[in-house]
Amino acid sequence: MIKWNEGAIKWLQANYLTNSQGTVEITDPDMNLNPKAVDKFDANVWSNTDAGGIKLVMTETGPDTGIFD
Repeated sequence: MIKWNEGAIKWLQANYLTNSQGTVEITDPDMNLNPKAVDKFDANVWSNTDAGGIKLVMTETGPDTGIFD
């Protein structure tokens, strides 16, 4: 049976100082490709002031969690 899940994205903190590093969390069970390993995938992030954006490598927080930072 195929099951599709809608992923969710959030910042781990509400605010960050301009000279600090922010952390993005993506929860998406569909990206948990191997339940016995820590999975990774690329995510593109941009804003109104940085249309070019950056590429982030999202790494699963542990095997079979479906949560990536």
